[in-house]
Amino acid sequence: MTRVIDDMTETKRWWDADGVTFELNASTREASPGTLLIGLGNPNPGAMRAGVSLNQKGFAGPRHASVTAFVHAADETLWAYWRSRFANTAAIRKVVVEDFSLDTCFALLLFGAVLDGRQPDAYGCAAWLDYVSAWERGIYLDGADLERSAACLLSVLGHSYLPEDVTEVATGGFVAQAFRACLALVEQMCAAQANPLGGIDRLNTREYARAIGQLSHERQMYELALKRACQCQLLVDLDGSARRVVLDALFLTETYPSGVLKVMARTDTAHAWTRRGFGMLAIHRPGERGTGNDMVVSVDPATGAQLGAAWRRLEELENQRWGDDRPHGQPRPLQSYRDPAHPDRLLPGAPDEPWYDDGGNFTLIAAPKRVADGAAGTRLDWYDDVVPALWQLGFTDRVQHLVECVPDTRPRASAEARKRITRVHRRGAVDTGGDLHPDRLILETPTFHAWLAAQSMPDPEIRSPFMLPASASFDVQHFGSISAVMHRHGVTFYSRDTDSAHLQHLCELAERVADASSAYDAFLHDYVSKLAGWTDELLEASTKGEADSPGMARRDGNATDAGGAPRHPGKAERTGGRRDPKRWTEEVVQMKAAALAALSDMTMLEADYDRNLLSEQLQRLWGLSEQRVKLLGLIDRVDELMRQVIAARTERRQRVYGACLSAAGLGIAASHILEPFTGLSVPSAYEWQLKLFRETPPASYEQLRQIAEHSAHHETLMAVFVAVFSVLGLVLYWIFGIRGETE
Repeated sequence: MTRVIDDMTETKRWWDADGVTFELNASTREASPGTLLIGLGNPNPGAMRAGVSLNQKGFAGPRHASVTAFVHAADETLWAYWRSRFANTAAIRKVVVEDFSLDTCFALLLFGAVLDGRQPDAYGCAAWLDYVSAWERGIYLDGADLERSAACLLSVLGHSYLPEDVTEVATGGFVAQAFRACLALVEQMCAAQANPLGGIDRLNTREYARAIGQLSHERQMYELALKRACQCQLLVDLDGSARRVVLDALFLTETYPSGVLKVMARTDTAHAWTRRGFGMLAIHRPGERGTGNDMVVSVDPATGAQLGAAWRRLEELENQRWGDDRPHGQPRPLQSYRDPAHPDRLLPGAPDEPWYDDGGNFTLIAAPKRVADGAAGTRLDWYDDVVPALWQLGFTDRVQHLVECVPDTRPRASAEARKRITRVHRRGAVDTGGDLHPDRLILETPTFHAWLAAQSMPDPEIRSPFMLPASASFDVQHFGSISAVMHRHGVTFYSRDTDSAHLQHLCELAERVADASSAYDAFLHDYVSKLAGWTDELLEASTKGEADSPGMARRDGNATDAGGAPRHPGKAERTGGRRDPKRWTEEVVQMKAAALAALSDMTMLEADYDRNLLSEQLQRLWGLSEQRVKLLGLIDRVDELMRQVIAARTERRQRVYGACLSAAGLGIAASHILEPFTGLSVPSAYEWQLKLFRETPPASYEQLRQIAEHSAHHETLMAVFVAVFSVLGLVLYWIFGIRGETE
């Protein structure tokens, strides 16, 4: 079989001829002579001036699920019209496609084979026809092993040729390479497997090897996109029924083209809450605006769901935004706009480019393409219009019908100062379904829990799933029929019973914890500036020579307080770093009393286990358990620091007094020690009087003057001597007193 496949790829096909060109253009409507449109244009005979359109959409005859089925079921009249434009494949000079899908490639193979007189059964048409049509309708039949899926292999092969900056219109180059490679792979798979549901085993071809490598790459891209995507659960209408089903929905932005992202999402049972894969996929491709692929929402047809309500809501929004300016001169032949009384024509006022409705099946809806003047066919924004509309229909409207929210109406000082306590009650019997109503499953989903958490947050209005709080930001605890969704802003109680004494007790306990938290916040608001001012003053005092205190540090000229918070510059300069120790002590005592009063209600031990568990978790989430210890520890550190500074000031004052007394004492002692020696050289006052009054002959005036001068000079020397010894006493006190104590 491998040899046959290799021979097939070596045979030159008509599309390999040098004169055949390929163009990727999702917006084209007309064809020039020799041009073949696939999936584009008006397929009805005579509708186009030249060329041929292979397009099941807009065909006036029987409806078909795919272009392949359309070509295979064409009657002789339609074939005669096609042969009037193309005698054989040699007349095809240009092929214009909107994608490299399996349907596009297989339809071209069938068309070329019949046009050249060959039988389409050469491609195993019976089995492959159903397979291609199912894939085109969004039905995936191959299971989780994508490596053996013919549709997935072909899809990733085509996308492997697309550059990152895909343009709306591209001719030749990668387009020709991709399309020729895809056509070759289709032929190889048809030759290897008559029934594609049997799986494609390993082929010894270059195209197959490239497809396998691209598939591994796209799986990595999907895992990365999953981390950035928004996941939620929505209630979606079932086709042909008034009932609804809960689907896992995936909202993501795709900047790099992927071939099998939808399949990977639908087969991803590991990350989906329902364990059935993501049944709804909403993809935003901002780089493809105007092509119809920029906003695409689809549901897995296997779920039986449909998006008819979403399509109608989006069309209503389009009409509101466009007003009378919405183009309707060349309406697109869409099933939803056909006149029920005259199916062969459209309703009056049908727009040129409406939202795509998947032939009225509504398993896939897509944004309008560009209108005739080249402007975008939609005036809706993905985040502001499309996603909120889907969220409103699939969640908000349903939940508001099932539950009733009672917001917290207690007064609060500010938006952040008071924790919010919100109650959500389940309504009574819904449509006589009671507790077994199928819509109630949405109330068990993680999306509903996130919505509950948002009801006690500052902005409770959730307008899209992107606004839901992250699951890591809240905790869910169940107390029988009551669920408590707790987070740092508050708590939401969801009760299945509207009149529950247990709920009332839990709410009262939550209010007590909220009151304690509010009191603590008020205390911090009142004393945070005082704490900062004290630490500044203490730091100012400690930097003027006192001993270093624990918890105080200066880094790069910036001071920090005992708790590590930066000090406020300028406060110490304004206060001068001086404060009455007695007043300081009184203020610290007052602050301790206020702190104890704020924290007195935080110890709330209950006899009931549920209440104790709720109290513990709320105190943990709201930080009261840790804040109590940290606050008291901070106050104790400030108190200790204050006492150290006061002690340092007292010690410095005592050292000053000691230094003065030491200097004075040593000077006085020195004068007393020197006094006996002074009498040996200098007459005392008594001796001077004897010389004056008793000595014979009396001393002359000159002698008395010399004695007086000598005495005065001696007094001066004595004063200098005392001063020197006083300084010496001060130095000795510093060396052997202060430094000795420090060492």
